[in-house]
Amino acid sequence: MDLLEQLRKNGFFKVENLIAPAVIKNLLSSSMRTINQCTDEHRESVKSNGTMCNLAKLPEFVDIITYSPIQDLLKNIGGQDVRWTGGYLISKPAGGPPLFWHQDWWGWDDPVSYQLDAVQLFVMIYLTETSPAKGCLRVIPGSHRKVHSLHKLGQAHSENLIRVENPLDPAFASHADEIAVPAKPGDVIIGDSRVIHGAYANEKGGERPLLTLWYSPNFKDLPEPIMAQYENALRTEADDILDGSTTTEMPHEWPDSEKEKILSILPRYSGTAQPQKWNRLPDLDKLNQ
Repeated sequence: MDLLEQLRKNGFFKVENLIAPAVIKNLLSSSMRTINQCTDEHRESVKSNGTMCNLAKLPEFVDIITYSPIQDLLKNIGGQDVRWTGGYLISKPAGGPPLFWHQDWWGWDDPVSYQLDAVQLFVMIYLTETSPAKGCLRVIPGSHRKVHSLHKLGQAHSENLIRVENPLDPAFASHADEIAVPAKPGDVIIGDSRVIHGAYANEKGGERPLLTLWYSPNFKDLPEPIMAQYENALRTEADDILDGSTTTEMPHEWPDSEKEKILSILPRYSGTAQPQKWNRLPDLDKLNQ
């Protein structure tokens, strides 16, 4: 099964050793500097994730966002107009709890969300070796295209889940359908943003840093309201990851040297459509069709 077939069937695939060791070494160094600046208050507020450092505010990561092997891979699985739509440095500390089950897509009110191919892809780059004991990814295969019982848990990105106010909540529990996706530094995991996924607890080892990059593989074919939302999202920082509210200037205000590198893959929309309403909950009847 080729990579595009894996993506369409399972909602994800992994490519080993895509990123050069020297690049990983530099990314790990930059990531740890950023993580070490995070306050205890921040880490407690996003306890399930560990950290949520917005890469759109961190121009030092521009070279991995525009990394040609990643761009080439996205083109090889059908990307004809690849645009970077955001991303985070997410790092689970030693002893960090599981990441709740969730999916990343937010445009479920538009019919394009129920098509075969992904509207948005995630690219996950783990900077240390991961396993089920070291906070690796876990996925429910096929959940991007069909209803799963975890869809019925409701809103995943709620404050009580992010803060792990109830560790016994079903959103943290193991599921019979889950598949562990361990990774080594240099591996890349590509996934359909609609697929249900989470992460295991980090029971062994130290900090487990991860870069999650989001891309629209065919931006030119998107409905205009979704284009407009993407354009807004990378001009302003999401105040609240739950609802997409916005405030602060970002990549368009980067230093010229970094801005020049990224401008060609930023979303651009100059029409008059209102941004797509933010909705992370799919219509389960449509998802089953």
